[in-house]
Amino acid sequence: MIAKKPKGNKRSTYIVVGVIVVIVIIIIAALAYKRNDSSEPTAEAYNGIVPWDCFPEAQGNPLLVNEAACELRGCKYDSDISNGKRPACSFQDKGYRLRVKDISHTERGFVARLGQVGSAPFGGDVTQWVFRFEERGDNVARFTFDTENGSRYKVPKAMNLQTLPADRPKYDIQITNNETFAFKIIRKQTGTAIWDSAVGPGSLILSDQFLQVTTRLPSINVYGLGENMHESFRHNFSKTWASFSKDQKPSYDIDSNLYGVQPFYTCVEDDKGNTHGVLMLNSNAQEYAFSTLPSLTFRTIGGILDFYLFLGPTPENVIEQYTEVIGRPFMPPYWSLGFHLCKYGYNNISNLMDAVESTAKYEIPQDVQCVDIDHMDTYKMFTVDQERFPNLNDYFTKLRAEGMRIIYILVWPRGNVVFLDFMKTEVQNEWKKMIKDYRDTLIFDALWLDMNEPVNFGTNGEQPRIWARGERSYWKLYCPKNSLEDPPYRTKACYRFDSESRKSRLSDKTLCMSAVQGESNQYKHYDVHSLYGLSQTIPTFEAAREATGERSMVITRSTFPGSGQYSGHWLGDNRSLWKDLHRSIIGMLEFNIFGIPYVGADICGFFEDSNPQLCKRWMQLGAFYPFSRNHNGMETLLQGPGQMGDDVGYASRDIMRVRYQLLPYLYTLFHESHTRGSTVVRPVHHEFPTDTTALSIDKQFMWGRCLLISAILEQRSISNPPSTPWPGDDLKKLRSSCIGVHWLVYKINKQISFLIRTFPVQYDLEETEEGAERTVAISDDSKPLLHLRGGCVIVQQDYANNTRSSRQNPLSILAALDKDGQANGMFYWDDGNSIGRIFCQSNDELKTLFNAIISSSSSNNNNNNNNNNNNNSNNNNNNNSNNNNNNNNNNNNNNKSNKKRKGYKNQLLRKTYAESDDTTLLNTLDYCLVAAKRHHRPLPGFRALGQQD
Repeated sequence: MIAKKPKGNKRSTYIVVGVIVVIVIIIIAALAYKRNDSSEPTAEAYNGIVPWDCFPEAQGNPLLVNEAACELRGCKYDSDISNGKRPACSFQDKGYRLRVKDISHTERGFVARLGQVGSAPFGGDVTQWVFRFEERGDNVARFTFDTENGSRYKVPKAMNLQTLPADRPKYDIQITNNETFAFKIIRKQTGTAIWDSAVGPGSLILSDQFLQVTTRLPSINVYGLGENMHESFRHNFSKTWASFSKDQKPSYDIDSNLYGVQPFYTCVEDDKGNTHGVLMLNSNAQEYAFSTLPSLTFRTIGGILDFYLFLGPTPENVIEQYTEVIGRPFMPPYWSLGFHLCKYGYNNISNLMDAVESTAKYEIPQDVQCVDIDHMDTYKMFTVDQERFPNLNDYFTKLRAEGMRIIYILVWPRGNVVFLDFMKTEVQNEWKKMIKDYRDTLIFDALWLDMNEPVNFGTNGEQPRIWARGERSYWKLYCPKNSLEDPPYRTKACYRFDSESRKSRLSDKTLCMSAVQGESNQYKHYDVHSLYGLSQTIPTFEAAREATGERSMVITRSTFPGSGQYSGHWLGDNRSLWKDLHRSIIGMLEFNIFGIPYVGADICGFFEDSNPQLCKRWMQLGAFYPFSRNHNGMETLLQGPGQMGDDVGYASRDIMRVRYQLLPYLYTLFHESHTRGSTVVRPVHHEFPTDTTALSIDKQFMWGRCLLISAILEQRSISNPPSTPWPGDDLKKLRSSCIGVHWLVYKINKQISFLIRTFPVQYDLEETEEGAERTVAISDDSKPLLHLRGGCVIVQQDYANNTRSSRQNPLSILAALDKDGQANGMFYWDDGNSIGRIFCQSNDELKTLFNAIISSSSSNNNNNNNNNNNNNSNNNNNNNSNNNNNNNNNNNNNNKSNKKRKGYKNQLLRKTYAESDDTTLLNTLDYCLVAAKRHHRPLPGFRALGQQD
């Protein structure tokens, strides 16, 4: 008898064979992928690995995609997407692509002529394109995609580019052209590809109203791009964001595009901290989308693709190179670094005066009083409601005599309006004249621009949404139907706002895209919409300075690359929510890397009612915003720091006094930003880019390289208030490269003290294992933690109730020694307000390096420390006598040092610190600062730190 095989054996054999086949396929694919990593990339090599979405507007929702629509775009439909790893509609291997026709070399690089194969997915085929690569210095490269005749719209912004070829470029470029054009830009020193477009079909699409390019990223440590409300400083790689200037409340829709366009990012590439930056100079509606490859895709619906790469290699180098190209940040007047108070909804002059008086009652320093649109006559610019705000100019004149400054808002009126085209010279001149005439009527020191995205309520609607029925007649703006108003690809700036009843249009809440602008009407609003804010800011900035005859400044809501030359920015209409404290830090860090360091959020929140605990913590955080302003909206509770009770009032006083003490250091940072392009407030990883922990820190931040700030960002637990920990993420210790860095505790309201540590940031006296995370118990009385970095010298000044008074107070130096007993730093000083001479009065030097080299290796250190302690005690008993003694001793001890240092003037040093009550001294110094070496006795006003008591 022949035994039969059991049923199912055949099936089992098939299963085994199938598993083997799958394993073989996986191994082959893995090997192919590995080979590709080490060889020149081609589009074919990536096929099947990265199927790029041909329906990006569906945002991964297969219900929004059907087979017919997919095939109409020339793409491949796949109904089996259960694994969620590929889109329902993806670009085909042999579908649309670009190929190189020929290459020619130029003085600074080369030009590649590209030809199109297949049809573009959104129509508007342009069959001939040119890829141009240019060396713009050793650290800057530029590449563009444009048509052969160069007739496409380009952003009308002058860039400060090096004209000569690079001497020793830090980058190289490689091009492949098998079936599909692709290219890599490589950092020579490491071989890292900082731009790699060979990531599969659909990664480069060029057509009339849809341009898309994708790059593989060297790491996930990517920062910047906006303006959007990001929940973390380091990007989330599962998100797509729109970028198109829009009036949108940030905290009400955290996925939407906001007021400005900032298409710039930085990327920390490796564990060595090498960093590069990329700008896409384009002002059309656009998107940026991340994938977990990791990759980044840019999409735009007009203009050209115009990219600038900055090679760093440090994060700060990148920002300096970027701002050199787009324009250095403006130098703010000293008074603008003081505290600002404002509210939309004072409604009458009595409430305004109460806000100022309540602030003074708690002795909270204040430099600026702002007024919002409620002071106007029926919301018309350049007017005052004389019934509700009688004698406003007289009151503000009185405040200015006491050392305060005034800022007015400029925004379109309620009712029928027309929008000025600031791209016309005639309009700019007329606008300037209106501002100057306004200054003759109402005194002001600076101006504030709002709603300049631009905003128009009710576009494409039956009636403006804020217009009451039966009120005076209104104009209805309804935009025509054409490819500019309703482009083939609508971008997330549109579809994010779709409703069940209607699809959103680009022109919603703004002007028609087909409107014309420019000197000869050469631009469409479709192209220059996101430039409107910048185009208004420039003549406003010029007019403010001409009208006041002083440095002045402008705060604007809508920004674009280069706005930092002319204005600061506030982060818009936030909410009185605890999570908005953390979000404000992220926004502040982002705008610093965008080249707009004068930035801050509305302290205590704009929308909704604040509360004392929230406002207290926000005032403590906001004291370290570069632009520090408390401001809230109509029909919300009064939230001025003097109007929320004793706890908020005294806490605000204490923390603002610390800010005012540190203003000389902050002012110096702004001078460095203005002259070098560096950040003022910076992420921790900018100082420690090799520290993997620092790469994700966004609840702490730094002022320059010296001061680390850790604020309380979360609500205290009601059930267990005394031991509620500060969230661990707030106080992650700095590891790796930070080992050995000394962090010195800057104690608020106490004499400066610290302990030298040989391990990272410490917040108590306990030694813990290196790299461990710490939490700190907080209470109602807890204050932000400030740490001064070892090796830093900063200059302070005694606080006062405004900067006019504080600038007359003595200056003092804080020197925090590093492990080698050394410290150095920068200090910049001028009159704080002049336009023509914003530097010190040295004829030759714009700034001087303050280099306090303090030796801790000699046997004199203990004596010096004891002398310092004794002198500090004497200062408390008899300050004047001690200053005189110190001056004499300093003169004797520094004779040899003076002879060695060319240009050193000990007399100036003595005057700077001992006789700074002379109000004319600071305007007549030959040097902004002087070099000094500490000997047996401390210099007058010099507190040398670094020895344990």
